[in-house]
Amino acid sequence: MATKIQIKAATPGFPRQLKWNDYKWVDQSPIPPFEALTGSSYKVTQWGYTLGTAPNDRRGSYFVDPLKITVSFIADSSWAVPSARNNPRLLAHEQGHFDITGLIARDFATRVLDLRVYGPEMFNANDPDEGVSRLDKKVKRISQRMGALWDFLQQGVDCLYDKDTGHGNDQQAQRDWSALLNHIKHFNLGFEETLVARGFLRIVSDPPDGLPTYS
Repeated sequence: MATKIQIKAATPGFPRQLKWNDYKWVDQSPIPPFEALTGSSYKVTQWGYTLGTAPNDRRGSYFVDPLKITVSFIADSSWAVPSARNNPRLLAHEQGHFDITGLIARDFATRVLDLRVYGPEMFNANDPDEGVSRLDKKVKRISQRMGALWDFLQQGVDCLYDKDTGHGNDQQAQRDWSALLNHIKHFNLGFEETLVARGFLRIVSDPPDGLPTYS
């Protein structure tokens, strides 16, 4: 299992505490009635396959090393209206958008770092091409799943996070989401599984050869 130190090293840029000064100030909202927007992303910036033995591993395992998934606050697409300066509730909501991106990246990194392909899974235990190919398929599956989760939680005005919190206007719901995100960050918990366990997210279907459906 990947350690907290390994996961942190694999996700540069996260965590980060946002400030209103990080945002561009605009006189009028480009998409009223919204008063702010946070641009964020995660991107694989370092990647490699390894054949060998990691600590506590069996011999002859294929795994991903090195790995970096960089989390970015996109300043050019992040804006706020002047009245937002006096609205800590709104900043907490925007922080949540960034944290969701970072926690999805961290789930991505954790799952990839934990991946192993061993000889018994392969037709030829000594064929590095097959080992890398099987590992690559597992990595792509994780990447697609994390993309689907990001879309459901963040994409569009009706995404789950905005809908649940009323874009930050539902103060109790926003406190609940902010507390959960901080809890997951602090204790290095699995993001998707904790959302499900706490009832913030439901997996409707999870086909082995397709993408999960959330609600």
